Amino acid sequence: MIKHLAFLIMENYFSDLEFLDGNIMPACRVWLPDHVAASHSIEFIRSGRLLLQSGHGPSVLLDRPALFWHRPGGHYTYGACDEGGWHHHWFTCRGERAVRLIDRGFQTLSANGYALVNDPVSVGRLFEQIIALLPRRTVASQARAVCLVEELLALMVDDQVLPDHEHGLRQAMEGLCHLIQNQPELSFDVEREAERLNLSYSHVRRRFREIVGRSPHDYLLMARMYKAVRKLMLPDLSVKQLAAEVGYADPTQFSRMFKRVMGLSPQKFRDGTPGYQIGPG
Repeated sequence: MIKHLAFLIMENYFSDLEFLDGNIMPACRVWLPDHVAASHSIEFIRSGRLLLQSGHGPSVLLDRPALFWHRPGGHYTYGACDEGGWHHHWFTCRGERAVRLIDRGFQTLSANGYALVNDPVSVGRLFEQIIALLPRRTVASQARAVCLVEELLALMVDDQVLPDHEHGLRQAMEGLCHLIQNQPELSFDVEREAERLNLSYSHVRRRFREIVGRSPHDYLLMARMYKAVRKLMLPDLSVKQLAAEVGYADPTQFSRMFKRVMGLSPQKFRDGTPGYQIGPG
């Protein structure tokens, strides 16, 4: 009788989140332009580099561990921008709890649809446990997987709670990132930004690297290259025109930098290689 009651509790309490699919892809090289999500998903870039755009918003360079999520019907462009791809963990789900987790949980962490991860080992372990449970399709495995997703949210909330001064500094660094992402073709003066923030140049440069994972110069370079990747999808735009649109007066210098970062010349990248997969729109 007690076992029967426990079964009913588990079946009823955890039934508002249905898992659909999930996987771990160590070297994901998919490119999905204007992908329309069919369900909720929670995804994790453990390593590598990923370009992410939600709707018509700005593109974001994720080149450090980060969590991102999708809603049904949302339009998303994302994927690898080099042959190394990224270490991808993901699962899809639906139900009332899925809506609550995304809209009132993860989306509260960041309205941008993604959040940087400071403890990728713990987050990766939770994803591994959740995904391992999905094929079992039992009431007990369902209950355990739901609890692990809730634990994932709790871990991310704890990860984002910082002292006021540190939170303000992180917001300032994220603001600089958005400035660079939105208009990478413009010159970026770190000293001027340091003055605006009432901080020293060396402090801004050091903390930018600590928080973002790259120096301001390297971040600007990557933002320009990723914008170039998107522009290369436009067949009528010449490499010379493209160079000017991403901040290079000299097309030769642009081509040299593009090949150094992406591993291919702009023209070869445009022509396509077996290392890239273009997903359905």
